[in-house]
Amino acid sequence: MEAVSTRTSIFIFGAGRSGTSLTAGLLARGGYFTGERHWPSRSANPKGFFEDVEVNAINEYLLSRAFPARPRNRWKRLIVPWRRFPSYSRWLVPFKPGHSLRCDAHIEQRMSRLLQNQPFCHKDPRFSFTLPAWRRILHRSTMCICVFRKPAEFLASVSKELREADYTKDLHLTNAQILDCWLCCYRNILKIFAGEHRDRVLLIEQSELVTSAGLARLAEFVGHEVDDSFMDTALHRNRAAAVTGVPAVDAMYERLCALRDRQVETGVYAINGW
Repeated sequence: MEAVSTRTSIFIFGAGRSGTSLTAGLLARGGYFTGERHWPSRSANPKGFFEDVEVNAINEYLLSRAFPARPRNRWKRLIVPWRRFPSYSRWLVPFKPGHSLRCDAHIEQRMSRLLQNQPFCHKDPRFSFTLPAWRRILHRSTMCICVFRKPAEFLASVSKELREADYTKDLHLTNAQILDCWLCCYRNILKIFAGEHRDRVLLIEQSELVTSAGLARLAEFVGHEVDDSFMDTALHRNRAAAVTGVPAVDAMYERLCALRDRQVETGVYAINGW
């Protein structure tokens, strides 16, 4: 196995409530810099979120330019339906491919400070939307892990988060809007890596991470053993059906599974060819 000093830095992303925290937890003892201040655990993630407050703050700022807490134009607030996204809820924005993000110099400086500590392992579902802004200063060798789960399971988990979490108490989303967030997330990810021939993007399903084969895939990709003692199968029970009845969502899930299967068969960790 690879020594800590020679390990490659990692970004972890994918829709929230889909196994990104589980993935980060499995790698937490790998000697990576994961930030200086993490969000505390709570009932939604009793073993921790493994998200740095500064990483979240930067990504929230980037997304707030496209999804402000309220439209800046007061007339627009009166005539155009809009959703208010409270602070730190923008991992649920319907960020369509083609949206642009403006990265100011002071934000880029904050990014650079976080990336100076090598090797790092930064996890945030918002990277699914903001990764293009980070990649301007990200070393090309950085590996990416994209996690996904059945969209019906995502819907159930997010619905519970909206009911129980304090920071989402003012955010009201329909089932259709929640599934649209899931769809936007993976459309963006596939667009980011479309046409690229690089072998540093692992696509893995949450359900794989509770199996020996899935843990072996993760360990092979990162080049070192993962902390399988972190796993608690009681916290990761998958009961929902794979089909949601929303054609675009179900088709995307099939695409992700097919791409994952191709990675398993070929051993090439790439997202392209779609």
